Amino acid sequence: MMSPIFEYTALVSPILPGEAAQLAKNFACADPHQRTFIGLPPSVKDAHGLPSATCVTVTFEVNAVPGSLTAYIAGGRGGMLRLSTDLMEALQLAPNVKATIRLLSRDGDRPQMEISIAG
Repeated sequence: MMSPIFEYTALVSPILPGEAAQLAKNFACADPHQRTFIGLPPSVKDAHGLPSATCVTVTFEVNAVPGSLTAYIAGGRGGMLRLSTDLMEALQLAPNVKATIRLLSRDGDRPQMEISIAG
């Protein structure tokens, strides 16, 4: 595993579909059907140069099967790691489960992140 630029562990809180639709509209996403978002507290986003609407590639593993998807960074609140419901389903995560997100690289035009259940 790569050494992360940063990692953040917190309880997961959902970004519901209606909120995700509004975020896509606000961010003027290239894909108007984009609904995959990762909400990080402002202090984390600001400290690591990940402004809202930054497009990232997120890798994960579920039942020993690797996966990846594209997501956009959004604002968080209350020290929670906010994930859109489609991302929570892909990860098989329930609300209030602790997860860790890591920024692995900033190479190229799309930062690479990894998410896992905190152990």
